[in-house]
Amino acid sequence: MNSTSTQVVVLIATCDRDDLLLDRSLPSVLNQNRLPDYIVVIDDSKNNSKLEEILTDRIPPGVKFIFLKNKRAKGASGAWNTGLVFVTDNFKNPENTFIAILDDDDEWHPCHLETCLKHTPNYDVVIGGITRYSSKTYNDSIPNVLNIDELLVTNPGIQGSNTFVRLSAILEAGLFDENLASCTDRDLYIRLAQMGVKTVSTERHTVHHYCCSDRLRLSSYGSPSKLEGLQAFWQKYQSQMSNEQKQMFLERSKTLFGFVPKQIASIPTAKIHFPRDPEPFHLIVAVISNNAQQLKPLLEDLRCLREESFLLDLDVLVMENGGDGQNLLELTKMDGINCHFISLSQQIRDNSRGIFGKGFQREKSLLGIGKARTILQRYIHRFMDKKQNSIGWILDDDMRLDFRARLYLPWLPSFRRWKVDVLLGSFEYASPNPPLNGSRIQLVDLIHNLQWLDNLKPDDVLPDRSNENRQTRLVYPDYYYDLSRLHTGHLETPYWLTPIYEGETVKEARTRLLERAPYLLAGEPLTRPILVDLPTDPINEAKESVNRGGNTFILNPLALQAPNAVAEVSGKEVRRSDMIWAVINRYYHGLTIKHVHFPVIHKRKIEAKPQLNIQKVVGEIQGSSLYAALKEILKGHAVHNFEFHEETKNVICDKVQEYQKKRLLSLKINYFRARGIQKYIKNYDQTGELEEFVEQLSQWYSETTFEAIESRVKTLSKDEIKKFIDSLKPQIENYTPKRDLYLNNWCYLPTNYGEFRMYDTGDEEIRLVSYGDVHQFSSIPLVRIHSSCMASELFKSNDCDCADQLEEAMQRIASQQEGLIFHLHQEGRGQGLSNKIKAISLMQKQKMDTVEAFEKLQLKQDVRDYQKVVDILLDLNIKSVRLITNNPRKISCLREAGLVVEPVNTQPKIRKENRDYLYTKRDKLNHFFCLD
Repeated sequence: MNSTSTQVVVLIATCDRDDLLLDRSLPSVLNQNRLPDYIVVIDDSKNNSKLEEILTDRIPPGVKFIFLKNKRAKGASGAWNTGLVFVTDNFKNPENTFIAILDDDDEWHPCHLETCLKHTPNYDVVIGGITRYSSKTYNDSIPNVLNIDELLVTNPGIQGSNTFVRLSAILEAGLFDENLASCTDRDLYIRLAQMGVKTVSTERHTVHHYCCSDRLRLSSYGSPSKLEGLQAFWQKYQSQMSNEQKQMFLERSKTLFGFVPKQIASIPTAKIHFPRDPEPFHLIVAVISNNAQQLKPLLEDLRCLREESFLLDLDVLVMENGGDGQNLLELTKMDGINCHFISLSQQIRDNSRGIFGKGFQREKSLLGIGKARTILQRYIHRFMDKKQNSIGWILDDDMRLDFRARLYLPWLPSFRRWKVDVLLGSFEYASPNPPLNGSRIQLVDLIHNLQWLDNLKPDDVLPDRSNENRQTRLVYPDYYYDLSRLHTGHLETPYWLTPIYEGETVKEARTRLLERAPYLLAGEPLTRPILVDLPTDPINEAKESVNRGGNTFILNPLALQAPNAVAEVSGKEVRRSDMIWAVINRYYHGLTIKHVHFPVIHKRKIEAKPQLNIQKVVGEIQGSSLYAALKEILKGHAVHNFEFHEETKNVICDKVQEYQKKRLLSLKINYFRARGIQKYIKNYDQTGELEEFVEQLSQWYSETTFEAIESRVKTLSKDEIKKFIDSLKPQIENYTPKRDLYLNNWCYLPTNYGEFRMYDTGDEEIRLVSYGDVHQFSSIPLVRIHSSCMASELFKSNDCDCADQLEEAMQRIASQQEGLIFHLHQEGRGQGLSNKIKAISLMQKQKMDTVEAFEKLQLKQDVRDYQKVVDILLDLNIKSVRLITNNPRKISCLREAGLVVEPVNTQPKIRKENRDYLYTKRDKLNHFFCLD
């Protein structure tokens, strides 16, 4: 609703008090001299299916009304915030919208809204007086200003039912604190006062509050919710209180409610135990990088693992992704670690051979992380095929390891024995999310910590409040993330600065806080580093999950056959392809994926002057929404063929847009809160220490910036969502190794030596025939890798031994009744038919041998490539071969590719036409055979 006139929205939260709602509070709203523009009733009951229907009948036509279920934290704060989020979404002018709250057991005088509205042009908060009804009736005093000192100690006559506040002010104050089970009104008004809102009293008692003693109420002595709320309020604000205020607060709370603050006990850290009889394994670590300096610490950490007894060996694959290639290459030559550098040029060559799937493009530009990981997986798969009992570990290049890696890595084979295919690890320190998505809560921390530190003596040692922080982490797992879908109670719960060295003083800590504050916009965890505890029983504590990030263990190589499917909007890649990868593996391949707290330390690059990356924020919202919608649709399926009917696609589209809307709305509310904190810091910073930071906040959190994010997010249309959904199965099939698709296409090949099979490899350059089923070989097979020779094979030329070797190979394989022949289109030792004809012409006319002819033509003697053969063999799980050859180069090429090779020599048929050629092969090309 977009209106320039003042709008009034009434919020009523109710919980299992239908009679009071229907007989007292609601009628008082409907009897107002000035009716509200909207009535929002939020139900916090567990089961109340008929209430909405009853309310709809009671509210007269013409009065706008909506019934909502509390979708946030249980309690009044969550219910009120559910209503406030609805109003924020539907009323487009928060400056001209006022929120009036009424408890479901209270009522208003008919002139209440009318009286409050008279003061709205010039004030943000209008306070009406409360008349209390208990054993006697009395009027509360009405505060005319918000006094923080008073609010810290007592309630000066403000509560839910006389709350009448401008919507923009509530938003900038951060809404109600859902971590508080009570004291919610005082807490909100403290934050409003900190922002310097304009407050006025109506000087009339228009709110009727019933303090009934015949039922348990929130304010009853010993009320569990009251005590819980007082404990949370004490932990939040006692650091701002003077000693006198603390004493007054505690005396009042004990007298009225029986409250005595609890000491936050130290929670012992659990210790992981070493697995029994750990199975040694080969670890293959894979990382993508374009920054050698950033990667170096990770390689140094990995180097320290090499001598661990639980590792058979350690290989590290470093894949270049745009820039710094030479420095990365030099870095991979580091002593004490077995690194393999995958250059950009190698990736481009492999792409031209179709290694990364049909239609995949690998050019020289920097690839997005999704496509880069799709490439990396091929190389990991190749290495895992070469190494028996191997496990892959995909890490981002800004990760670090500590001593705990030695404790959790030995558990990986145990997970594999328990049929876990992929294990998702955890992060510590910096969040992997865009900095904007975690800055609101750290700004909240900033003001609370400054208030706390200012209340301490500068030369005192900084108190350690780690136990309080750990309690927050245990209650709110997403304590570091503004847009959490798990909970919202963490958003106004402060997290305390802790000493970084023994004896750090308050003055030193305050200096550190102010110096590092600007870097929270770059993703530095100023106050909320991610911390996790190692599991004591990893197998049983692991949970099913598809929430993948940059710390992934591959226990089953089949997981590497799923692409990191990337959606594009207006040519820009959206994020969260890693989670789509996990969804594909879980539901398409039917793999078991679990998450366990095996942490790596995320040391993201911190920019000196952080810039807001709007596209990253947009891509995160779009990608997370796609992931969440797809996961919701697939939930409940054991496996799915990823063929979606039009009706299902429409449902997915609706859900994606619903998730986008929710995230944008959460971001919008966070923007308001950040603007409120910016105003507070600007007033607080009398010395100018944070002047530049405040200016940057004003740019990041401007209305213009949010509108830019919102408009870009909404460019993800239904057509593009459907296009992405339709692309998933083709992306999976195109990425699946070609052999899996084509080797099922075969026919029998009757020959003079027996019945062979001829296969379609999907590549016209490579032909494959076998004796027996290639998928069923039980021993180390005979293999012939044969380069084409049209002259001898087709036209029966006698001047070489090529056709002879092919026939001998067929005879040997047929006699063994098992084996393969690869026929490669590699005329002239890979130089092609044209060059071969030129060389033979020189041999005939100038009496040269084959080596001399190649030298004359300035050709390399042998450029044949056998990688495609190796890939097929590995895909068939053939890692050892008896190779029919006399060529030492062919043997070494296969061995360098990781195969175990047993040479099987052939005996050439010597004729006068090929005698000189055979001697040259033996004497100059080092072929193994006897010509005597």
